[in-house]
Amino acid sequence: LIGGTFDRFHAGHLSLIQAALSECRSLEVWLTSDSRAAKKDSRINSWDVRTGEMREALGQLAERVSMHILDDKHGPAPTHEIASAIVCTAETRLECERINQMRSNNGLGELAIITVEHVDAWDGNPISSTRVRSGEIDREGLPWIPDSVRKGRVILTPEVEAELKEPFGQLVPGPEDDPSIAMSKVIANIEGEWGPTIAVGDVTVRALQDLDRPADIALIDGCTRREPWEGADGIDPSVYDGTLQCESPA
Repeated sequence: LIGGTFDRFHAGHLSLIQAALSECRSLEVWLTSDSRAAKKDSRINSWDVRTGEMREALGQLAERVSMHILDDKHGPAPTHEIASAIVCTAETRLECERINQMRSNNGLGELAIITVEHVDAWDGNPISSTRVRSGEIDREGLPWIPDSVRKGRVILTPEVEAELKEPFGQLVPGPEDDPSIAMSKVIANIEGEWGPTIAVGDVTVRALQDLDRPADIALIDGCTRREPWEGADGIDPSVYDGTLQCESPA
């Protein structure tokens, strides 16, 4: 038996299941239900997506794995009559010991506890779904931004700069003195679309906030048209999960 969310199936997940299958003929994987997962993080993929990614990553090993919906803390582990082992990491071993106590109270034999080490990312810290979702690392534990960019020198050529000054994509017109009008149209256009809303510029960020639809990611500098903007003081950082402060190296 093994249970978890298994979102953004990554190298650590694969190692965990491979280790389990090296000790067991077959494996029941209980993946957290959509309703429980949403309470943890609304960005977690659906149960169908998570199981699909797991099957694809496991390849032929998937023939020895069955996948089930986990809708409570312990699933079937305390009462499973034919299971012989439970797989965990060091952080969840204590919970497995509690499960064995519950099994003993139910007149069942203890499960062998198979503890598997984490797989570390490039920085020495464990790979986790949380880190993948937040964009810190990819599913193999590597940084999204390669060494050549992080440590090298990136030059913005005049040609590229000129192209970036020209608006592209779908333009939504509206009066400059009331950006909420155009922003309301934008919100209507993206309703039901999947993915984060990224707002660039103080006026855009403030307009979304005032419409009670704050962006998922917001980039601001306290200015508009390169001049300080008094409306920037009304931007509320508390509506975001975190805040990063950046400075221009120029």
